[in-house]
Formats: sequence, C-alpha cells, structure tokens
Amino acid sequence: MLASESMSASGTRTLRPSATPRTGAPHLSLIVAAPRTSGSPRVPHARFRGGGVLVEAQLELCAEIGLPGRGAVVVTLTPQPGLQLCSRRTPEGPVGERVTRVRVLSGLAELACAMADRPEGELPDAAVHGYPAGPVTLWLPVEVTCGVPVIAVSYLAVGEGGCLAAVTDRRLVLPLP
Repeated sequence: MLASESMSASGTRTLRPSATPRTGAPHLSLIVAAPRTSGSPRVPHARFRGGGVLVEAQLELCAEIGLPGRGAVVVTLTPQPGLQLCSRRTPEGPVGERVTRVRVLSGLAELACAMADRPEGELPDAAVHGYPAGPVTLWLPVEVTCGVPVIAVSYLAVGEGGCLAAVTDRRLVLPLP
C-alpha cells in the first residue's frame, strides 16, 4: 500500500494510506515521532546487506505524542546501483504474491498492513512489479507486546541481468529505542 506523508509545524510525521484498503478496513493514520535532529541521539537500528540490497530497520515509538507502546517498524531497503526492488510477482508465482515485505515474528503486534513510500509499477523486461530505482522505505504500524522485537524481511532485487537470489524471511532483532 502506498502512503502519503505530511509534516506538522512541530515536526511530527503523519502517514496516511493513499487508497482505502480493499478489505473495507477503516482509514488508518500512522503518527511517527518527530524526526531526529543532528544533535539528538540516533535511534538504534539493525542492519544487514544481502541479495544486492542494504537493509536498515528500526522501531520508532510514539510515546512523546501520547501513544505509549505504539509506533512503527521502519525498514529502508537500498539496492546497489543498477538494481531495483520487486514488489510483487505477476505470472510466475501466485497472482499478487508479495515479494518485498516485512512481518512481525515476536515482541510486537501488527496494527495494519505495511505501507511503502514509493509507488509500484511494472519493471521493464521482468515478470514482476517493482519500485522505482533507489531506496524504498516500508512502515509497519505496530504495538509493543512482550519479549524481544523480532521481524522478518523478504525482498527480491532485479537488474539488467535478471533477478538476484531472493532474500526470504531474514530475521532481525530490533533494539528498543
């Protein structure tokens, strides 16, 4: 799902889906804490590199705006130059099978579907839909439950030479902010 983003005068980011989900679920607005400034502490994050992509993930909580225990898992996927991220398969796998995704394994509860900051489209000479060249950020609205926050990230990068090996359900332990 594609998200639109707005910024208030205080620096609080609000993400809203740009389309109503097909399920008829109520409209969701996700409020993410104000962005960090150069003098503020960096949010701890997990990262790894694989399948031609650098993946950075962090848990952003909204306690400072009155929503304790709620926030978002923010995953930024940065493909190497010349590569693009696939979003979903078209003819090869089940129709609409999500290739680039993030899901919760433990310590968190998903509150809605993940949203991307880039639009999806057909990739040239590929049997997949994908995102425009460059980094893609996924936001997954969550609530902290109990235990250690662990997520699984999956994606597939494609270039002129075809698809690279898919990364499937790579586990990441997210440090608490």
